[in-house]
Amino acid sequence: MRLLSCLGDNRGQAMLALVSILAVIMLLGTAAVTLAAGAKTEATAEENRAKALYIAEAGVEMALDYLQNDLLYYDRQYLKDKFPRFVRTNEEYQEGLIEEVKIQWSGQGDDYLITSRARYPKEGAMQAFRKVTVKIRVQENAFLTYGGPGIKSDRSVNFFGGVSSNGGSIVARTGDVTLVGLLQGTGGGIYAGRDVQWTALVGSSGQGEIKAGNDVNISGVLSAWTGTIWAGGNVDRFHLPLGQVEVHDQCGSNIPGFPIPEFPVVDKNSAWYEAVKSAAQDQGQYYTSCNNFYTKHCEINKGIPILGILSSATLTIPPGITVVEGTLYLSGQGFYDAGYQPGLLGSLLSTPKIICAQSSTVVADRIVFDAGLLPLLGLGIDVSGIKAPLGLFAVNGGVSYNALVGSGGTLCVMANGTFIYGTLASGSTFDWVAAKQDVNVSGLITLNFAQDTIPPGTPVGYEIISWKEE
Repeated sequence: MRLLSCLGDNRGQAMLALVSILAVIMLLGTAAVTLAAGAKTEATAEENRAKALYIAEAGVEMALDYLQNDLLYYDRQYLKDKFPRFVRTNEEYQEGLIEEVKIQWSGQGDDYLITSRARYPKEGAMQAFRKVTVKIRVQENAFLTYGGPGIKSDRSVNFFGGVSSNGGSIVARTGDVTLVGLLQGTGGGIYAGRDVQWTALVGSSGQGEIKAGNDVNISGVLSAWTGTIWAGGNVDRFHLPLGQVEVHDQCGSNIPGFPIPEFPVVDKNSAWYEAVKSAAQDQGQYYTSCNNFYTKHCEINKGIPILGILSSATLTIPPGITVVEGTLYLSGQGFYDAGYQPGLLGSLLSTPKIICAQSSTVVADRIVFDAGLLPLLGLGIDVSGIKAPLGLFAVNGGVSYNALVGSGGTLCVMANGTFIYGTLASGSTFDWVAAKQDVNVSGLITLNFAQDTIPPGTPVGYEIISWKEE
């Protein structure tokens, strides 16, 4: 009997131990399942957050595409009208939802905010919500901003004479930069898709980087230059300028900052031209000929008949965007075609005058700006009344400029053809020049290279200033 009792006690203890082990296993299993479920939930939540961020970023890209395709030119009123139009709500995207994406003014200058809110999944449990805020700055087209403001060509830039500046760049996207003569005060870079050929005179100086897709050749005596030279091919080290110069040659295609962006599309078949033409029409400043433009904006006093004594003529360029079909003559030719015929004494005693008091842009097929050799003797025009930045944009040809007397304001030039500058001395200054074909400068030119001059109608782009994710 005692033996049976012992066996019974052992069986009970074994059963108790088994139950205890099973309980522990069940607890561990439950804990494992709970932990696994929690980990899966956390992983799903994190994955949903990542997908929601991706969808919010897609909303930002949607807004940037709008800017790329619809924001065509610079004008503050145009920007104010354009940006509020972009609002997208409840856009389905990759099983999620772009709840809202919009563009609005930041409250400062030309800075704008893109705000995109999204969620994933579109419906159901475990939805994740993300927000992306991007600050952008509206500025000139990428070609115009490359290296800062300056004189730029989609082909080659050729200087024969003297250049005086207080900063800025010289850019020849697919061709050469050829500098013959005096260069003073340059504070920007020199960039050429092919060669930089520099025959310098005593007194030349400047600083900045020089980049050439092929070779850099410097000859003559250069007073001082500070900066870095990059060349896809050779650098003529024998004629390196005095100063702190660092040379990187035989770089091939490995030159930082290359390739240079392309010239903007601004021909008469472009969306840009249609937009500025529409703006000019809305402002009542679209003209089918140069003569029609002069007829409206030129005041002519014929003076005393025959002799033309006390005769005068003043062309006032209106603010905003003006579009003129054909060639625009900002010259004596334009005044004479409009009826200014002062006679012998009148031409000796007075000259026609151009006035530009507010930031303006004139768009035409081709532009001839010729103030002539002298503001007397009927051989020129008086451009001292240009007191504000004036944009001269040619969409079906080039811009030629000639003036011995300078303008009071500054000029911004964009030509779908060549830019030709020829004068011995001029007080006129250029904030920037951009040409689809060659830039040819003869004589003396003053370059202001203003960082903040964007005449109305200038093709624009944008720069991303900040990117914030929430």
